[in-house]
Amino acid sequence: MDKSGQRERETEAALLIYADDPESVVRRIAGIVRIADYRLLRQPSVTLRDLYFDTPDEALRSHGLAVRLRESGRIRLITLKGPSRPAGGGGRERLEIEMPWSKSALRRIIKELANRDVIVQARRFDDNARPLTAMKSLGLQIVQGRETRRTIRDIVLADKKGPRLAELAIDSVAYRFGLEEIRLKMVEVEAKRQEGLPALAAITRGLTDMLKPTLREWAYGKLATGMAVEKLLRKGALEGLVSRDRNLMPAAYDKLIRYLKRSGAK
Repeated sequence: MDKSGQRERETEAALLIYADDPESVVRRIAGIVRIADYRLLRQPSVTLRDLYFDTPDEALRSHGLAVRLRESGRIRLITLKGPSRPAGGGGRERLEIEMPWSKSALRRIIKELANRDVIVQARRFDDNARPLTAMKSLGLQIVQGRETRRTIRDIVLADKKGPRLAELAIDSVAYRFGLEEIRLKMVEVEAKRQEGLPALAAITRGLTDMLKPTLREWAYGKLATGMAVEKLLRKGALEGLVSRDRNLMPAAYDKLIRYLKRSGAK
């Protein structure tokens, strides 16, 4: 429990779609309606537009933290994420404090950062200031922008009525680096309650078994993954490893994994 007496956490497992034709794998996963003892219930797809921020000296990154602004339709959210660690069910657990955008929510994030020894100076800004203007007033700068098309499935027990235990998200991610765009496909399975950990484990294992070798466990967050892609792109290390539709090819992921392991990213 943190100093505010409140802590939200997320527990999820991530799988990378490792294929020459990732769209075909996406379609196959989207067509699955049952795995083991669980049903996958179709939900509306959403588009997520994310901006990540850090201080000029990368204070958040050095503490394993990330601050995100997210837009989905008319919904605006501000999120603080912390370092991940292995958790039950084969997933990874991390701090995640997420709230609808407001001045009070921003103040909460500033306080949570201070509790973790990251100090940002809150200058005065208008209550109606746009989120990006407010973030810049703190001396924060954008370190990553991306758009994700998310196909969602609720995970429930197959043989009886009950609550949503977990969520399956099939993510088509587009990173933007200036005028350059790079795409990749991932699957995330997130437990929505403590009782959802067995579902997380069963769905992750079932998907991996069904779709070998086109699904691989992925221990890195989208922020670290995108930053590694940007570094390799600037070095020219991804030359010839991006398809016509801007998806990374399997050989690109091999380079990406080596880079992420060397950098100690999470």
